[in-house]
Amino acid sequence: MCVPAVLRIRLFPGARELLVSIRNLGLKCVIFSNAVWRDAAAYWRDFGALGIASLPDAVVSSVDAGVRKPHPGMFDKAAAAAGVPLDACIVIGNSEVCDIRPARSLGIRSLRVAIEEPPPAVSAADHVAGTLFEAADVLRAWCGQDSASCGPITPAR
Repeated sequence: MCVPAVLRIRLFPGARELLVSIRNLGLKCVIFSNAVWRDAAAYWRDFGALGIASLPDAVVSSVDAGVRKPHPGMFDKAAAAAGVPLDACIVIGNSEVCDIRPARSLGIRSLRVAIEEPPPAVSAADHVAGTLFEAADVLRAWCGQDSASCGPITPAR
């Protein structure tokens, strides 16, 4: 059993706007996260309490998946939950080690969000955003007006 996150956290500035942008672009939104106790059902309860449950399409928790990022299995499960191949995905993450490098090794376009620390001097990500508002702008620039413009994606080098 885990404590509801809404009692301890608030959404980062721009989180709701980023999720709405993903929805408006017609992209599937899969939240996939490393967790110790929080399974997908707990995430859905938290999203409901935070008022964003209508925005993600799926949740993949490492508790349910049996593996943790950077294991490729987490990325496979997230892509399967979205119903798309890996090369049609875009990973948005804050960890170079757990999100960005494994995404790139799997041929996935990546967007690093440096919202809890300064932007890194070097990143394997296709773009580094300093805010979630900027991340939404980058997605709109990559995808144009709809998801058909987004993929399949050949990651930039």
